[in-house]
Amino acid sequence: MDFIPFLFKKDLKRLKYVLVVWLVLILAQSALGIGGPRLASESFEFQMLLPLLTKLIGFLQGLMMIVIIPLIIQADSVVGTTAFWFTRPISRKGLLLSKSLAMLTVMVLPLLVAELFVLGANGASVYHLLLAVPEVIIEKLAYIIPFVILASVTTKFSRYALVGIIVVAIVVVVMILISVTGIIFPVIRQLGNSDIYKIASLEASYNVVKSLFIIIIGSLLVTHQFMTRRTARTAKLLVAAYILMWCVTNFWNIDFLKETAAVKSSAIKVEGVSLDFDSQYLTVSDEFRFSKSDAREKSIGTKDIVRGLPEGQFAILKGMYDAKMEYPDGNVLESEYLSTFKREGYYAEKFMLPIQSVLGDIKLVNPFTDKFSYTEIFSLDGRNLHQYKDKAGTYSAKANLDIYKYEIVSEVRLGEGMKDSFGAEQIVIYDVLKKDNAVSVVLHEKIINLLFDRRIKKVSRFDMSRNIYSEYNPVYLLFNKERREAFLPESGSNINANVMDALGPMRLRTKSKLLDFTDVNNRNEVLPELDGEWLGSAELVRMNAVLTGTAEVDFTIEGFSLPGESTSASSELDELDQQLRMQDKQMNRWIPEEKKPD
Repeated sequence: MDFIPFLFKKDLKRLKYVLVVWLVLILAQSALGIGGPRLASESFEFQMLLPLLTKLIGFLQGLMMIVIIPLIIQADSVVGTTAFWFTRPISRKGLLLSKSLAMLTVMVLPLLVAELFVLGANGASVYHLLLAVPEVIIEKLAYIIPFVILASVTTKFSRYALVGIIVVAIVVVVMILISVTGIIFPVIRQLGNSDIYKIASLEASYNVVKSLFIIIIGSLLVTHQFMTRRTARTAKLLVAAYILMWCVTNFWNIDFLKETAAVKSSAIKVEGVSLDFDSQYLTVSDEFRFSKSDAREKSIGTKDIVRGLPEGQFAILKGMYDAKMEYPDGNVLESEYLSTFKREGYYAEKFMLPIQSVLGDIKLVNPFTDKFSYTEIFSLDGRNLHQYKDKAGTYSAKANLDIYKYEIVSEVRLGEGMKDSFGAEQIVIYDVLKKDNAVSVVLHEKIINLLFDRRIKKVSRFDMSRNIYSEYNPVYLLFNKERREAFLPESGSNINANVMDALGPMRLRTKSKLLDFTDVNNRNEVLPELDGEWLGSAELVRMNAVLTGTAEVDFTIEGFSLPGESTSASSELDELDQQLRMQDKQMNRWIPEEKKPD
């Protein structure tokens, strides 16, 4: 085994120029992770570029790994009759250990150190750093090992690249065929466990299992190739392993990353809650057709009204089921799938009382008046609407409601550089911009988002569309305890969308916000002046919406008729609401909702 250090040094010396580029990319990633958020808060242009630069560097790192792996493995190839081991007395086991050491030292270790350094520089605790170690190692090894297998069964870089392209092409074609088959035969979409993409912790568990499968089985295949040099059998075993992985993971149902009891919601079922709709102001609109063969679907929407909530709390409609119209002649018309995806903003009237109840005797001086999005209450084929329009009957449906209250989680004095940490999150005020009759606060949010941190509630891919525009959570306010007054930011200042969310999960999630507060608007007659004296003793307060209960509601509307056209004076639907609803219905085609609530 004395030759192992020699082979290791030989590989490093041969790759010295490539490794310089590799280390530069790692340093660039670290610099963006530490200094990027601050630059983003100071420059709007850089704020738009930061997500793209972060992903670009990550993409270049991935390409470099794909290049470095065959340069290490194929320098001492284990394929073909011209391989070095025919003429040199190097044990197979020793060669395997040497190459494994090179892979871990050159690629995994620098990335692990860089990630831990970035997390530490952004306020991560020792607890978070320890949890990050296995996550980073699993993630990097699961990416590296498939390319190690490919390099082990090919003789040179050109063959490695060619076979790699062929394998990727085959995988893409298979995925396309599966998608097309699912469109033609919808029952195929239901194969496997669809809850994987609905339950965040189950999805995380599934991803860990799949990664561990790749690492363990892939390592065994690499070992087999190094120890036997039987390339054809290794390739066959690889195909069998891929099929086995798909069969095992696609039906995975063990949720070992479920949140601990300490962070599970203490939500209880709330009785006495009722749901109603404003049946006098209805909208009728055409739904997007996913196929020309689909019937033209009509959507009917209106304003939902929730009554009987606990004092100081608000409700979010999460799902509607079993909506139908029953007519005196015995005919029953059932609704298609109803989407409750829509933008919910703190600037709606229903959030004012819950916010004020948390403030207590501090007066909210600039409350918002009523603003609402239309809720879809019935969806049907346009031909059925033409047949049943304006015909009186009994409307009935079931609904799921989540009930929330606000809690203050952070109070920080208004001033540049002031910061506060709570749990795995941190907020930093980077600047305070004073203007005539207004003040803008440049804020930066950070959250440590680790796979194995069971103290943090995870967000599933299924909920991403709903959560990305949940502008009611969190909510920021400026308040002055001495004056007993509080201001909400103007609408549009609290958007919760983050470009990085669409590009995949991040261990360190960062977000910049610009909050605009003004003492002049068109809804409140007289407001306190936001002058130097008022701002001098002001604090920035953050409220989070906390789930306190759920409600399942059965309700009916007697004498209701489906309108043939909109009866609301303001029938124009919010464009974003339409997009969210369309996306939800598209997801439902692939991951059908249960007809009844759990």
